[in-house]
Amino acid sequence: MEEDDESKWADLKTKRAWNGAGKSFSPDDINDAKKLDDMRASEPLWDDDLNELVICPQGEARAGRKATRAHFKLKAGQPWTILNRDSADPAHNDAIKSLYDALTELGARAEIYAVAWGTNNKRADFKLWEEHVASEYVWHCDPGTRILMDPGLFIQPDIVGFDSKRMNRTVRNPGVIIEVVHHHWPDLNTWKYLRSLSALNYIVVFYFVNHASGRNNYASKMDCSGKANRLVASHYLKDGQFYSMGRVVGGSGDEDIFYQKCSRIGLDYAKQAFQSQGVPSKK
Repeated sequence: MEEDDESKWADLKTKRAWNGAGKSFSPDDINDAKKLDDMRASEPLWDDDLNELVICPQGEARAGRKATRAHFKLKAGQPWTILNRDSADPAHNDAIKSLYDALTELGARAEIYAVAWGTNNKRADFKLWEEHVASEYVWHCDPGTRILMDPGLFIQPDIVGFDSKRMNRTVRNPGVIIEVVHHHWPDLNTWKYLRSLSALNYIVVFYFVNHASGRNNYASKMDCSGKANRLVASHYLKDGQFYSMGRVVGGSGDEDIFYQKCSRIGLDYAKQAFQSQGVPSKK
């Protein structure tokens, strides 16, 4: 069985290129003489965000240096993006695909429930957000999720949803960002940007990888009913605050120390969420 294409190219910043006719090319296509001719005949080529690309054929090993792989790179002057360190993890990528497929299911509206606690320490989850009847959310998954944060600097979340009918983001139609967590937490710079976005009518949900969509009912869960796709969030950022299992995580005022604290909390829950289910039986 061949290795999944996304896994093969996980360490490459640009995993595909498009020509003006909407035809896509992979990095492997550069090594095919006919496809390379097709690419060059239809230049310019573009990435998912319509940044112009340059074709870089495989380079030979020389002076003790390893041969370089064939790849696409952004044309001079185009900004680079921050890589997601989980991008080479098959379980991480499978979870992204599962969530994306559920969120883009025709006829179903999205909603997010937040873990909360009531009297006697019993679960009392509440609806954090639901897609408004007058909204129409469009969902994007990595690598088509770049958000410009500073000149020349992007973050690249796993899944992003926007109300396609309105330019403004409000409490009723926020931007929704889903970060899938397995072995890694977002790096410090990405965390700071995610936290700042959460104070600007974005909801940032951390979804912990599980063995099968819908099975994890205490840390992360996606239920699909056909009418509504409900994501249960135990950890999320909203209004600049980080929530863990229904409670606000307090900070010391030092952003770096606060980040380390939230990272430990998140990764501990990610580990528990995955290991507590055990390995599913094979049919």
